[in-house]
Parts: sequence; C-alpha cells; structure tokens
Amino acid sequence: MLFSIFSEIKKARKAVDFKRKMIFLEYDLQSELMERTTSSATIEERHELHKKFLADCDQLTAECQKWLNFIEISKTMEA
Repeated sequence: MLFSIFSEIKKARKAVDFKRKMIFLEYDLQSELMERTTSSATIEERHELHKKFLADCDQLTAECQKWLNFIEISKTMEA
C-alpha cells in the first residue's frame, strides 16, 4: 500500500510540474506575442492575460493542496 501511495505521489508531482511549466510558458508566449503584434495592446487585454495566468496558478495551487492533504491523510492511516 505504501509503495502505491508513493507511486501516486510521484506521478502527481510530475503532472503538477508539467502543468506549472505549461502555465508559465503559455503566459510568456502570449505576452510576447502581444508585444510583437501590436505595441498598442490595450491595458484591458494585458489585464485579461494576467487574470488568466493568476487563475491558472490558483488552480494549480489547489491541485497541489489536494495532494498535500492526501499525503497527510495517508500518513495518519499508516500510523
């Protein structure tokens, strides 16, 4: 049982790391595209991009918290 828990945690860590990299890459690419295509990107457009980035980060944080809670529950079950 303990091995399967560690295996799940390892998979989750890889998935979270991949998602984190994708969030930052997408934000960087969209931000750069906005800069290159028009120097007159409106404040509202930039604000929307930033809001999406923050929402993606919040979602990833919630997913990490879910796994941390799972780990804590697993520790208490093992004890």
